[in-house]
Amino acid sequence: MEIYLIVLVVCSIPLYIGYGWVIFDGWAGFLECVKYWLMPDIISLARGEWGEDAWAEMKLLYWIVLCAATTYGIHWILQTYIF
Repeated sequence: MEIYLIVLVVCSIPLYIGYGWVIFDGWAGFLECVKYWLMPDIISLARGEWGEDAWAEMKLLYWIVLCAATTYGIHWILQTYIF
């Protein structure tokens, strides 16, 4: 079962990259979102970047949820209709 899930995630990587390209507009946007995610909110608030921080963290969360939902959806379809 673990091999099946690993293969499922690896085969879904092009979808994850496509979602990231649409949400983040490239690697620079993705790295900026990760930077804001790792930075404590109090620091971004002190720098006056709280709005950008919140938006970047929300985009990253949406991307993670979308990738997880895609993996679960493909798993559900395969289990229901194929296996």
